[in-house]
Amino acid sequence: MFCKIAINNVKKSIKDYLIYFMTLTFGVCLFYVFNSIETQQQMLQLTKSQYEIMEVLVKVMGTLSIFISVILGFLILYANKFLMKRRHREFGIYMSLGMDKRRVSRILMIETLLIGIASLAVGIVIGIFASQGLSAVTAKLMNTGIKKFYFTFSMDAALKSMLYFGIIFIFVMIFNTVIVSKYKLINLLYSNRKNEAHQMKNIWISVILFIVSIFCIGFAYRCILHNKMMSLDSEFWKAIGFGAVGTFLFFFSLSGFLLKAIQMKKNLYYRNLNMFILRQLNSKINTTFISMTLISLMLLVTMGTLSSGIGVANALTDGIDASNPFDANFMYYINHDKHPEQTIVEGLKKDGLDISKFAKEYNEVVFYVDPSLTYSKLFTKDMNAQKEIGEAFLNMNKASINIYSLSNYNKSLEMQGLEPITLKENEYALTCNFLKMKNLMKKIVKADQTITFKDKTYKLGHSQLIESTIENTTMQQDMGSIILPDSAVKGLIPNYRNLVINYNHKMSDSEVREYVNNFYKDHNRSERPYDFFSTKIETHEDGAGIKTVAAYFVLYIGIIFLITCAAILALQQLSESSDNVERYQLLSKLGVEKKMMNRALYIQIFIYFMLPLALSIVHSIVGISVANNVIEVFGKVDVANNSIFTAIIVVVIYGGYFIATCIGSKGIIKVKGYN
Repeated sequence: MFCKIAINNVKKSIKDYLIYFMTLTFGVCLFYVFNSIETQQQMLQLTKSQYEIMEVLVKVMGTLSIFISVILGFLILYANKFLMKRRHREFGIYMSLGMDKRRVSRILMIETLLIGIASLAVGIVIGIFASQGLSAVTAKLMNTGIKKFYFTFSMDAALKSMLYFGIIFIFVMIFNTVIVSKYKLINLLYSNRKNEAHQMKNIWISVILFIVSIFCIGFAYRCILHNKMMSLDSEFWKAIGFGAVGTFLFFFSLSGFLLKAIQMKKNLYYRNLNMFILRQLNSKINTTFISMTLISLMLLVTMGTLSSGIGVANALTDGIDASNPFDANFMYYINHDKHPEQTIVEGLKKDGLDISKFAKEYNEVVFYVDPSLTYSKLFTKDMNAQKEIGEAFLNMNKASINIYSLSNYNKSLEMQGLEPITLKENEYALTCNFLKMKNLMKKIVKADQTITFKDKTYKLGHSQLIESTIENTTMQQDMGSIILPDSAVKGLIPNYRNLVINYNHKMSDSEVREYVNNFYKDHNRSERPYDFFSTKIETHEDGAGIKTVAAYFVLYIGIIFLITCAAILALQQLSESSDNVERYQLLSKLGVEKKMMNRALYIQIFIYFMLPLALSIVHSIVGISVANNVIEVFGKVDVANNSIFTAIIVVVIYGGYFIATCIGSKGIIKVKGYN
């Protein structure tokens, strides 16, 4: 009998369960998809390093899933609370007919079980199909191919989804049992007649608090724009603190004067059902300003994570080709106590590693520094270097500049098929390929700046800033270096060496890596004539791996946060609609047309959804613009595409919940002539 009642209840309340079911299904689907990545390895053409990256990705997604399950658990409990509130009168009727609380709890347990099984089944099925497409996305992100496409099913992901959501549903059942045990029959039967206690706010205090909120938000913007997200100093924390307080005061004060402000515009206030809409909104904001604050801040995190996270991933990988012109390289930060004069090539030969097995040509790029030649010798007052590069100027001004010898630099250019440069004995050339420093270095070139080194004056011998890369790096990071004639660098102590190599193609890249790594696998770093060995292909694979991990991380976090925000707003509006049934019945009796009531309902839901979103968009415009300046340190930022990508996700998910809320609210408000 209990099963029959539970099944009928679920069928009868299908519209009430729409948001709940949609949220559960979304959650299960995402949970399955991002935990099924391990299964995708079977069809991808992965190298050893790519396989290791995939293992890292699987671990990251697994750890993140624990955090995600906690968020979804609280969200599901919140949604369940709404459904329980909707059914107070129904429970009261059960109890008045002689059903005890234990049996009511049993019906709820069966209903929870039915909804849970249905959402798990649908979510996993959708997730299985979605994960097939994710394989192609993973292959594209990691710049690899698919050996053979076939339909995959991850038993681990399915079992993990069942386990995690099963635990959540057990908590829901316990929660329902505890809530039912505290019910009183009189409260259940007359719950629809209870109104929330609305605290009236003084309009002038609200106006003052609103002005304070704008000041706090503006001050937060000023702090973060000045800080530029370059350090976690007091200004950064002021931006966070004042931004959060300002957002809270914004929503707290809004309900205190919003209604009064619009009442002054009588043409607007008395038009159609605006009076009804505004009073409903004012009442709702008055009791939900805390959740509105949290939702607005979570939406800011969501949009910032999606936009900036993808931006960082792209910036780290887009410049890999330009910053890796050679097939392989050995890097060595010179230990002057052990091997001050030994070159990398000499060290490798001494140990018995024959680079001629894989090297067609090579050049050992040597970086020199001299304490007397600092960036302050280049920066003049009229260049306004501090304004150009910000706080970094204070550190760079006293830093020594990297120095190259002319012949050494030209050898690397020739290996790339580029024209060598020429300098006279009293000339120097300036190089820079670091995006943030280029403009300043171009000003130095344009000013035809002279430098004094070892009591000799050198004039600029190259009319253009040289932006070539002469070593393999993870990104273009030459912040400004000087090329001097060979005679000028004699006697200077080398600071760093980088042996760059082009292959003779007698060995494949993977074979070269295996040969070098196996040769030195039993050696400590201090025993090797180099610190790091990497290849262009390996750097590409690592970069693609970082991009994949970052992309999946921000998508997982961003989408779950977005679902959480939208679901909470949807449930609050569904709860509001449930409380307003009698008000809509009264409007119907007064002769208000169905079309006008529909419009009033949709406008109310739209404004409620837009308020936290609008403020978070303003916050994110400032935050993302600052974040993009930081990301530009690593490479170019595609602001337009990142923004469009974020906007599409927000519109699809947030808009989907808005539409579902409109459908659900309309289903709740069933009055004669209005359905």
